[in-house]
Amino acid sequence: MIKIREEAKKLNPIDDLQFRKMAEHGEFCTEITRAFLEDPKLTLTEWTSQYVVTKTTAARSFLPQAT
Repeated sequence: MIKIREEAKKLNPIDDLQFRKMAEHGEFCTEITRAFLEDPKLTLTEWTSQYVVTKTTAARSFLPQAT
């Protein structure tokens, strides 16, 4: 349990694992979308967090989009 906490402390909101967990919550999705779109009155009615298994040891991961 201590190792998990130590690793979790190294994450920041842009890391895949941390971001996906935060994106499960509507309040987070609404707030970040408001910031991106610069629309303080925006309200989300639906949201879906992506789910892709990636390496957890990489500082950042890049997943190319399928075309």
